[in-house]
Amino acid sequence: MKMHLILTLISALAIGLTTLSIPEAYAQTPLTSKQHTRAIQRSFFGCKIGETNQTQFLQSMKAYSDIQVKKQDNLTLPLKARYYVYGLPFAGVPTRSIIFTFYEDVLVSVVMRYYETSDSELFFHLSLLPEYKRRYKGLAVDLSTALSQEEQALTHALYYDGTTALLIGTEYYIRYFNLKLFNKMRAYSTSEL
Repeated sequence: MKMHLILTLISALAIGLTTLSIPEAYAQTPLTSKQHTRAIQRSFFGCKIGETNQTQFLQSMKAYSDIQVKKQDNLTLPLKARYYVYGLPFAGVPTRSIIFTFYEDVLVSVVMRYYETSDSELFFHLSLLPEYKRRYKGLAVDLSTALSQEEQALTHALYYDGTTALLIGTEYYIRYFNLKLFNKMRAYSTSEL
């Protein structure tokens, strides 16, 4: 079952594996407290994955004066909306964009995309990866037993707490997502991920 979870998480993030499905019961079952010390972050800029709707998101974005919000059109239903936010830093580092994806008007995924610079590389390797390894100790998914060398090359780390997954990609992005909602969304169209 754990191997199936690992393969499904990676395939859901479109890095080369075939599309699989995580059973709903497994996706909803929280891990025991012995396996981890804290849940993966779910709140970002006044929005919470699995709870916030589009109206609340747009209201939260009004608090940031120097940003630009663009809505992506032509999405496959029931994927409700995807917003690209420009000019909003995350973890004190400028981002290329932050993507908020809504499924049935609920925030399902937040992706922070960084510029490919030496500063981003230093941030990922010296700050972000060690901090997340410490913070989410016990939630790490062992990629070496589930992925080919090529697939491992695309992923720095993957964490899962029974509800929320966090993937840190080698191409300078961080993706947080609600696994149950993500699976429902994937059932309609993997091309929209």
